[in-house]
Amino acid sequence: MTYDYQYLIQMESTVSLAGTTIMMIPDGGKHVRSAQIRLPRFVNEPVVTATVHSKQGSGTIFALWNIDYQNIDYQDVESFSLVTFVAQNIQIGDESDLEFLCNFIVVGQLA
Repeated sequence: MTYDYQYLIQMESTVSLAGTTIMMIPDGGKHVRSAQIRLPRFVNEPVVTATVHSKQGSGTIFALWNIDYQNIDYQDVESFSLVTFVAQNIQIGDESDLEFLCNFIVVGQLA
């Protein structure tokens, strides 16, 4: 299975996974962005930190308002962890066509 991190640092039994993913515009409108990443399964819920930014311009600020962590188990597929990020423009209702990126770091013990 392919995972969505670019960097891995291991310190004894704890790992730090980090990376960047593109945020998509959901059906709700251009004032919201969301992204999901697949990671190896963790023993317990890890610590997750993220930021949102655009390399295409400044002036529009998106703030994360939800980070959701789930362990996914399917019979025919390797178990994995799924992290979902949701952000919204802090200028309520203002839409943006810019591409936004989510930088993340996830720290915990792998299963």
